[in-house]
Amino acid sequence: LVASPPNFSLILLPITLAMSTIGIYCLVATLLFGRFVFGIDLTVEHKVAFGVSIVGTVLSFGALGFLFAVSFVRFRAAWALGNHFGYPVWLSDGFLVPLELLPDRVRPISWVLAPTWGMNAIRESALGGTPWPDLALCLVLGVAYVTLGVLALVVTLAPSIGAQWPAHRDSKTPRTADGKPDIAAAPPRTAEGKID
Repeated sequence: LVASPPNFSLILLPITLAMSTIGIYCLVATLLFGRFVFGIDLTVEHKVAFGVSIVGTVLSFGALGFLFAVSFVRFRAAWALGNHFGYPVWLSDGFLVPLELLPDRVRPISWVLAPTWGMNAIRESALGGTPWPDLALCLVLGVAYVTLGVLALVVTLAPSIGAQWPAHRDSKTPRTADGKPDIAAAPPRTAEGKID
């Protein structure tokens, strides 16, 4: 088990989550800079809900990044394709401008993006509203992104992995009933280690 390769999603998901946590640093740095340099006093009505909403939004961004990464993993210029989706997602989530200022056709797109609901939860907790329904929808969509990402990864990488599996099954090493190599019944080898 130690030498077996892990599922690629177990490699990619922590990377995307780690990259999305940079957003927490950016938010804290922006709030501190605004407070101490410009003297902006930010009052947060529900501090615990505000913190939970930030963490939930960051996790949903990581899940969305995972879905994008899985979708683009087979492209040579995946980084360029990913860069093209950055600003449209930020705009349609309501991070840069309020959704009310965007055309009506953008709103249905924003409903399927989890960070939209995370931003609503952050806004509601800061202003004294109820952030929990928005946060719940944000997290549900984040779980859906991870599930879709794992399924897309299996479909995307199955052709390249499947090409290697028959070679292992058709080897001359005898197999037990459960498909594992039967080392005790292995064919005899020559002095050079080749199978007779």
